Amino acid sequence: MPAQKTVQFSLAALETSIAASVTMAARWPILWQTFHSPSRASVAETRLMVNEKIAAMIEGAVATQLAALSFAGKVARGEIRHAGDVVRATADAMTEAMKPARRTVCANAKRLTGI
Repeated sequence: MPAQKTVQFSLAALETSIAASVTMAARWPILWQTFHSPSRASVAETRLMVNEKIAAMIEGAVATQLAALSFAGKVARGEIRHAGDVVRATADAMTEAMKPARRTVCANAKRLTGI
């Protein structure tokens, strides 16, 4: 993986982890309320949280499968010639797998905190 792609991937992972922490901090009080004295809003947010995770997981799994199929096609066509090609294909699959979760968690951090 070229250095620039590595830095971009690392920065995206850092941003995602920060957004996930912010989102969890914002959701703890909502979850607490849902379990101790539920309101329509807290139950709706809890359902949204679960549904978003399932959707992001499925979308990420499909994207990973498509990347794997693309790699298999390159292997079949003889386009994979050295280890660098395998590393690039793996990095591409990881990037695609991470996109749905990253998009969702960053949007949630903004929505829940207004930042």
